[in-house]
Amino acid sequence: MFSYMSMSSSQTSLRSVNVPPPAIQARVIQDPHCKSGEDVWEYAISRSWLNKWASLAAPATSQQHRPSNEPIGPLVVREIDVENCYIGESVWSVLLSWHGLDGGSYKRRRHVNPGYMPLTSEGGQSCHVLADRHLDILMVTLCGLSELDSPDKHHILQLYAWDTVTFWEDQFRQRVGLPEKTQLRIWLIAEHDDNETCVQLPQSSQCSMMQHLCQVCPELVHHLVQRQGRCPAPEHQAAFSSFKSTASAGYLSADPEDTKSYLFQELLLQRYKISIAVESVVQSQPGTDLLTGIGVGAVNLNWTPTGDKPPSWENRLKEVLDQIATNMHGIVDGQREKVGTVCKDVVRGAVSESERLGEQLREKIQAAETKGKSLSAQEKDINERETVLNEKLKKFKKGLADFLIEKKRLEEEMRKIEEMNKIAESKIKLNVGGHKFETSLDTMTKDPQSVLGFMFSGRHPIKREADGSYFIDRDGTNFRHILNFLRDGDSSFSTMPADVKALRELQKEADFYKLSGLIDFLSMKVGS
Repeated sequence: MFSYMSMSSSQTSLRSVNVPPPAIQARVIQDPHCKSGEDVWEYAISRSWLNKWASLAAPATSQQHRPSNEPIGPLVVREIDVENCYIGESVWSVLLSWHGLDGGSYKRRRHVNPGYMPLTSEGGQSCHVLADRHLDILMVTLCGLSELDSPDKHHILQLYAWDTVTFWEDQFRQRVGLPEKTQLRIWLIAEHDDNETCVQLPQSSQCSMMQHLCQVCPELVHHLVQRQGRCPAPEHQAAFSSFKSTASAGYLSADPEDTKSYLFQELLLQRYKISIAVESVVQSQPGTDLLTGIGVGAVNLNWTPTGDKPPSWENRLKEVLDQIATNMHGIVDGQREKVGTVCKDVVRGAVSESERLGEQLREKIQAAETKGKSLSAQEKDINERETVLNEKLKKFKKGLADFLIEKKRLEEEMRKIEEMNKIAESKIKLNVGGHKFETSLDTMTKDPQSVLGFMFSGRHPIKREADGSYFIDRDGTNFRHILNFLRDGDSSFSTMPADVKALRELQKEADFYKLSGLIDFLSMKVGS
């Protein structure tokens, strides 16, 4: 069993000499969707073509289903991107070397993991924005420069905006039908309302198309920066896996209306129309005539009769050579003067440029020194503030330590007071407004938040009467209901009086003793 690992992306231009049959291809590439760790790009390929390749390369399961040696045909990339899938560059380069690319298709690729990309804003400030391989699609009009005003000769081209200009040169050349080695001059044109901005793209540039696009559409940088906090539009949310990592990191807005959109949609909303115009250029070649090429001019080798005899060939040759020498001296003198003038201009320009750069450098040094002084002052101020804060922190820590010590001391004293005031007997005698009652300490402390629970908690001393009872200056008529509630809880409600007047009197007693459960019950009964 073969196991395909990875290939260098530099092999994308290789072509296989002996193309193996599909069955062997499938043994080498077992999973075309598998991406290598070295893959930076993933390339579009027609789903139907890949399915056909997979079916012809499928392993035989019976004598009737043997692998076919039928030719698959060149690699196909569809115009509509939903009819394509994307595979890693390493697998795509191998399939391309075996099958080549269909003449009606052009290469389309995008980043495997886009990440953050550098951009320069209108003011020259650098920033990084999170690229999106699904959304950053640009729909442009492509044509020859001379056909700019001929809509019937325009092509609609879909491209990934973060790809390099160098990559798209080949695609532009193919779409407008120019030979492979033709040199191009590429113009990026942005129409906005009634204005038109035209920028010439540098040849063989490794800058992204997005960088140049932001030059003609300055608002685009702000949109890309703001877009990082937005959710995907509902119609795109299920399709775009790139949103998952962003959402899990917590970068998405909570507002469902604040959504992301395709790049070309955003440009349409901002009333931009983007066009690419190309023209083929050639480099002029120097002349091949020796004498004309060196600028000597025409030399007359014909003989003009001036006497009875023609001159001897030696004399004629001498005359020609003298003429050439004379012309050469004149040319050398003229060229010497031209070269001197050009050199002086070059030196003057270099000196002027050097002075300009020197002035800029002095200004930057002065600005750096000013900023350094400002930073030093800020650092001094921060150090002074830090010293003050450290002193305050030290005092706070000392105060906190003293507070904790004092708290511990007070808690210890409180514990001792409770121990001293704690009632030893479990049975308690009460004198409530002249009515005698006997109950237990557990009953009286059943509700620690009540007045009775507070009195007998041991935290405060309570004076006893001569007979050993504790006097409470309240009406003792309804106190038995208070004790029943403390003993039995909610089950004592059935023994409560039914008379409303008696219930109101009992409600006052419950309010005094702060028995919340009994208060709630009585409020409901009296209120009904």
